[in-house]
Amino acid sequence: MDEESRDALEVLRDGDVPPWLRNAAAIGWRLLVVGAVVLASAVAVVKLRVVVVPLLLALLLAAILAPPAGWLKDRGWPPLLATWAVVLVAIGVLTGIGWLVVPRFVDGLAEVGDSLVDAYEDIKTWVIEGPLAVDPAAVADAEDALVDRLQRIAEAGVTSQAALVVEIITAAFLTLIVTFFYIKDGDTFTETFVDRFPEPVQPRLREALAEGWHVLQRYVAGVFVVGLADAALIGIGIAIVGVPLVLPIMVLTFLAAFFPLVGAIFAGGIATLLALASGGLGDAIIVLLITIVVQQLDGDVIAPLVYSRAVDLHPLAILLAITAGGVLAGLLGALLAVPVLAVTLAMRRSWLTFTTEGVEP
Repeated sequence: MDEESRDALEVLRDGDVPPWLRNAAAIGWRLLVVGAVVLASAVAVVKLRVVVVPLLLALLLAAILAPPAGWLKDRGWPPLLATWAVVLVAIGVLTGIGWLVVPRFVDGLAEVGDSLVDAYEDIKTWVIEGPLAVDPAAVADAEDALVDRLQRIAEAGVTSQAALVVEIITAAFLTLIVTFFYIKDGDTFTETFVDRFPEPVQPRLREALAEGWHVLQRYVAGVFVVGLADAALIGIGIAIVGVPLVLPIMVLTFLAAFFPLVGAIFAGGIATLLALASGGLGDAIIVLLITIVVQQLDGDVIAPLVYSRAVDLHPLAILLAITAGGVLAGLLGALLAVPVLAVTLAMRRSWLTFTTEGVEP
């Protein structure tokens, strides 16, 4: 070893490492550990999605159905009877909505199917012969690529269709069972879970779980209010324009509220497409303007007013959460990402607040 190398080694042995390098190294290996834990947790959740997804969906459903069940229990109903009553009423409501919406949606699609084809041909003609003057060969190549892609997706779906059907049925059945017991014995589950931890941390854990549950209930209530407001405004607007399938579009807009930011864009796109098929480009532009106005009203007035009392999340955090959830677990991941993030942050905030206040158990 030459003299220069020995001098460098002596410097390291003496601990004379620049502070910025020590800090960077300390932060770096901690980030690696945290990243590995997060990645392993995400992989485990995806692998166990048949169990994890029903548990999370059941929590959402329980957050919706627990208040009416609690109202019945407070008036002397036995917990079992109150739970059955609420669950059966919810199933009846969903069945009724499906009976009203699905047949109309199918009949409406049959009526506007030819109009959609004509609208597509008009758009293609405008792209080729209009100001854009796109090469017809390029348009034909794009059509062939799109058709080929859709065929591959369909073929891939057919190969895994049986397993997917079994997984969906299992998840739906498990979600219903877990929801029932969440509503009936939620408090018992919480206490049993808390009792498994050391006694000194039980008060803090109980407080954090209670705060997370309250945030989840407020989030679901907020989604309902935002969804109803958006559905009503969009429904009134497209009814005035004369777009068909008003009721299905209203239901779709309401469901889209469970996907903040991106859901409204999707629902508005469907409404605009139907307006284009039924009334032409003029109606499509009007419906597009209506959806933009409603989304701006939603984003600037309704959602901040409602969600500020439910969750404390920046729109960018919501968008990133939905994107990450969609990448990891598809549509269900996008659905569950925001409430999971909101509840997790609320529980963390409650835990730290309880700790820093110095409350002794």
